[in-house]
Amino acid sequence: TFELMRKRKLVAPTVQMILRRNLATVHTAEDYFTAAAHPVVMRGDDLRAGRMVAQAAALSADAVPPMVRLSVLAEGFQRTAGLAGQSELLFDTPQALARTWRGPEARREMVVSTAGTVDPNGRNLTFSWHLIQGDPARVQIEPLDEAGQTARLRIDWHDPWTVPVRLDTQEPGQRQLSRVDIAVFADNGASLSAPAFISVDFPEHQIRHYAPGPD
Repeated sequence: TFELMRKRKLVAPTVQMILRRNLATVHTAEDYFTAAAHPVVMRGDDLRAGRMVAQAAALSADAVPPMVRLSVLAEGFQRTAGLAGQSELLFDTPQALARTWRGPEARREMVVSTAGTVDPNGRNLTFSWHLIQGDPARVQIEPLDEAGQTARLRIDWHDPWTVPVRLDTQEPGQRQLSRVDIAVFADNGASLSAPAFISVDFPEHQIRHYAPGPD
């Protein structure tokens, strides 16, 4: 199994999947598609090494998951936007697309594809897209084909928001967030992949007001 992963350059993605599936905050299969498995920062005491080793030992070569590869087919983010005329395109890698919202628009769209994803054992793949961080009322994910290989993402402007966090003290804490994260998973029928991410950051120093216009 390890030789296959090494040859196909899948060691790190597979370890990422195993780590995230076995965090102490993940209790059900559905939790793997939520922020419980994909926090912005992982706590060291949430790692469960014993469970990770057990899943790794049970993984057969024909069940190794692929690495999701993303590509942008169309988008509304621009290379020059906002008052400073800076780029909204932070970076594109096979597993992460990052944008920052500088322009005045109230809504942005992206069409993203996973067509470059290949299963190491030639299995058929299906894909699922999940909002990990952000307001569900302001994010729409529309798969454009039966396998979920391509999806249209519609994201409305987000003002900064706060979420509760666990601290090392007894008192609960809060963290301010200003980024939407959408995760994409591949399923080969035997294993789920590690997530690939589309992230959109919102400037926290701006105050915006949107309202319906005549049209």
